[in-house]
Amino acid sequence: MALTTCKECGKEISDQATSCPNCGHPIFTQQAKVTVTIDDSKTKFKGAKTTIGIISIILFVIISFQSCAAGVGNALSESGETSGSFGFFLALFMLIAGILTVVNRSKSSKSSFIIPACFYIIGGLFAKIEIGSFTDLGIWSNLSIFFGVLLIIFMIFANKKKES
Repeated sequence: MALTTCKECGKEISDQATSCPNCGHPIFTQQAKVTVTIDDSKTKFKGAKTTIGIISIILFVIISFQSCAAGVGNALSESGETSGSFGFFLALFMLIAGILTVVNRSKSSKSSFIIPACFYIIGGLFAKIEIGSFTDLGIWSNLSIFFGVLLIIFMIFANKKKES
């Protein structure tokens, strides 16, 4: 046990004391070390998920307009094609997946990746059924499937990082 001096009154006091017995001035001899660790696994793919979601929401508008035009073209040509309707369903699936992706952008749970990925992949495969004269539908369906596969890859890497 060592002695130290009080900074307030100058008397010698024990270094174990929490305050000076003479004047009551608090003695701070030990400083607590605080270690802050940031869990970045939650935000690992936050930017990528946000970007994919926003692109999907914007593509909803573009695909919807193209699908309406294709639907009108299908109706006027009386060809019996339904590519405009399938394109609109793809646009809806991409909108739902985009909203889910943006809302869950900071989460790293498997469901925050799998559910939007299912919407992307199912919508893309559904649109491939009836491409017909609406050839852009093939591009949009491939992009939708790509976004779904990308989210599954993000999920694998996010959960692999979490386990190690």
